[in-house]
Amino acid sequence: MRLIGICLLLTTLFSSKAHAWGNRGHTLVCEASIYLVKDKNLKSFLLKKSQMLNHLCLVPDIFWRGLYPQSMIGNSTHYINHEKLNVSIGLVPLKYQDALAKLPKSLSMKEKAKELGSNWWRAEQFFRRAISEGKKKSAENFLINVGLMGHFVADNGVPFHVTEDFDGRKIGHSGLHDFYETHVPSLLGPEALEKIVASARNEKLGNADILLSMRQLASEAFKDVKFLIKTDPVKEKSFSKKSAIRHLDGSILLLWEPIIVKAMGRSAALLAHSIEEAYNRSGKPLFGESYFPFPLTPDYVEPDFFTP
Repeated sequence: MRLIGICLLLTTLFSSKAHAWGNRGHTLVCEASIYLVKDKNLKSFLLKKSQMLNHLCLVPDIFWRGLYPQSMIGNSTHYINHEKLNVSIGLVPLKYQDALAKLPKSLSMKEKAKELGSNWWRAEQFFRRAISEGKKKSAENFLINVGLMGHFVADNGVPFHVTEDFDGRKIGHSGLHDFYETHVPSLLGPEALEKIVASARNEKLGNADILLSMRQLASEAFKDVKFLIKTDPVKEKSFSKKSAIRHLDGSILLLWEPIIVKAMGRSAALLAHSIEEAYNRSGKPLFGESYFPFPLTPDYVEPDFFTP
């Protein structure tokens, strides 16, 4: 009966379109990060605002993606296509202008942004903004910026956000992106958060340079791509936008759950480190009992790293 239920749920969910971990995955990463924060005052503040942090981690997908013309550039902030530079992830320049310089000069800035993506630098932008707001002792704006940062850190931990063939279309595995990051995670049980936190405690990601940390996270995520393609239960290939037909039973959850938990744990570990680093650099403000309205729809923030 459990296997039948899993198959029915997967079939029902297949019609949805998701972006990076889907809503539940982003929420799990961001909530897990709170339990990994070491500073007692910061952790207490985040725990009391956990529902807000989780919501903010979803904003770039659920609100900002529909904005035009901003989303034309904004969409490229969710991924990094290192293959476009003909280098391994570990050799992608950490300065955005240096990375763009490796692309054909004939391309416009928007074309270059779409080709390469800019996920790491988007996370770093909100990291800087969080520090600035923390120095002002603005609890609300600090939370908003670390929450938005959390979205892009989580994106970077998804294997199919760090590779050019993001949906498996070139090899007949269309729909792999959504299948991995949304459908299978939706089957995780209520103990998923505890497993992610436990996994994250074993991670060594995170240093003073968030861009270096993001590159390291992407490198780890990319290592999972070959295994996921090899084990993707495709029984009828598709090289178009139409999803490949997959053999669906409970075995895929058993096979992929450890991969997904570890991937989410890596992102949660880096997010916790980055939140705490931003807090420390802003002088460890005592937010105390900070009361403010639930920030449902923060204004769209333009990327600020496209010009030198």
